[in-house]
Amino acid sequence: MTVTWLLLAAALTLAGDRRRRTTSRRAAEPSPALALDLAAAALRSGQPLSAALRLAAPTAGGIAGDVLARTGRMVELGADPSEAWRAAEQVASLQQVAVAARRSAESGARLADAFERAAVELRSQARTTAEARAQRVGVWAIAPLGLCFLPAFVCLGIVPVIAGLVRELLT
Repeated sequence: MTVTWLLLAAALTLAGDRRRRTTSRRAAEPSPALALDLAAAALRSGQPLSAALRLAAPTAGGIAGDVLARTGRMVELGADPSEAWRAAEQVASLQQVAVAARRSAESGARLADAFERAAVELRSQARTTAEARAQRVGVWAIAPLGLCFLPAFVCLGIVPVIAGLVRELLT
């Protein structure tokens, strides 16, 4: 009996430790939305576009970060805006920014606002995805209860009624 409780305590401790590690890993995950906010802040503080992109790229991480860094280098070297932002159009999280940046190069529109709008949209999409996952978890949490209570309901509620009816019909 004591061994069972010790095993249960060890399993719960390991599960809690794994959950803490997963949570801390999530906190350090790259965020394209945060990178766009940082780039917008850098632009508003007077940094050139190339510097803003290079500063924000490590925060985006992954493909988005690589593309932002490459785009920043191309802009700094004086590449044509349509050529510099071409790779960013292929990354889903940067498409809106790439279109706005190309338009900004042609018309002179403020690019920081477009970066902030794209960041808000990315956060909204992430929130929607998280809410859908949370709702799925609720459904899956009910499944074990159904699997436990349905047989009990059948055995204790339906079988005795049917047995009583069969007994009355046979007598």
